[in-house]
Amino acid sequence: MERKLSTIFATDVVGFRKIKTPSRESLFYFAATFSKLGDEQKSAETLQQAIKMTDLSVEDFLLTQHYQNPELKQELREILESIPI
Repeated sequence: MERKLSTIFATDVVGFRKIKTPSRESLFYFAATFSKLGDEQKSAETLQQAIKMTDLSVEDFLLTQHYQNPELKQELREILESIPI
């Protein structure tokens, strides 16, 4: 069973920090993680970096993400779109 994104974020920070070379996915997810943890500055900085590095908008990034559960994708969309950049 898939877990809700909101239950995953706190443990993901440790995992994301271990990534030596950030990927398109890791930067967008890291931005979402910071947002859920309430760190608006880091979430905005990370999302800006993700957009600049990948030349993808949030919507374009989401088109590359394939979820079995559309609710999880919608939750990710709402989180990323709520980040002020």
